[in-house]
Amino acid sequence: MLLRTAVLLALFSCPPGPAPHPPCGFVGDATRAVALLPIAAGADGLLRALHDGDEVQLQKPPQGGFVIYAGVAATNLNRCLQSTAELIDVASGQPLTGIDQRNADLVDEHVGYFWPPDIFQTPNIPACPDALHVGVVNRSAILRVDVTDTDGRTGRAEVHVTPVCSDASCTCICGPNPTHC
Repeated sequence: MLLRTAVLLALFSCPPGPAPHPPCGFVGDATRAVALLPIAAGADGLLRALHDGDEVQLQKPPQGGFVIYAGVAATNLNRCLQSTAELIDVASGQPLTGIDQRNADLVDEHVGYFWPPDIFQTPNIPACPDALHVGVVNRSAILRVDVTDTDGRTGRAEVHVTPVCSDASCTCICGPNPTHC
């Protein structure tokens, strides 16, 4: 009976799957400023670094509509942080989208930055249907991402992007006349 209990405890004491991540902690150099690298999910769902002039893919999330999965990879901060993201109109400086905020645990180091493990830890910027009724497809925008880590360190990343669609319903709902499809 004692052996059977020991076997059952061994089987149920370790969670299945990958080992859990270590608790929150500082990554990078505490004497340097927070460094942020804007990132977004491509059509394949993989996160990529963004540069001025890049396209960002509008994608259909489970809840419907279209969002842009975008945030930051970062260093010189606590890897547990909160990201807030939105698109801003280049010409007017006014918001083109609503804001989304997500908690992230940056765990994957790549090219000197720590990345979220998947798109679910990046803001899901609600692009359309769009409460602002401005249409975002093929429109020049600034992706703005603000972060605050659990130690209170903050940072902002901005990059010029163009939102794009890969299907007709997205183009209709998110295009220049979103209420006149």
